[in-house]
Amino acid sequence: MKIRKITAATAEEEQIIQRLFALNETNAPFSETKVQGANIFQGDGIVYASSPRRFKLFTKTRDVLLVREGEGHFKWARGEMDFRCGEAFEIEQAGEYEVNGKCVFAVYRQK
Repeated sequence: MKIRKITAATAEEEQIIQRLFALNETNAPFSETKVQGANIFQGDGIVYASSPRRFKLFTKTRDVLLVREGEGHFKWARGEMDFRCGEAFEIEQAGEYEVNGKCVFAVYRQK
């Protein structure tokens, strides 16, 4: 299990991050139904969420997460890590993890 802040993105990570930056209300409209208190859009391997407090995710493979607005911290079974607006992270085989804090984030889920 690993959560790594992406500071020098690979070409693949850069493409994913640019794709996540391109999301907006027009091409990724939030659903009317809230999930875990958050407004979300899901499609094409992406979860785009506006979370008021805490959002739980689960991965057995690899997620690339981009924080679009806000700040907070990740929490998982073996630790915590802070995040801020504009930062991107690679999350590998984390199992369950939480995104804590009022924020907007986008996750690309590798299958």
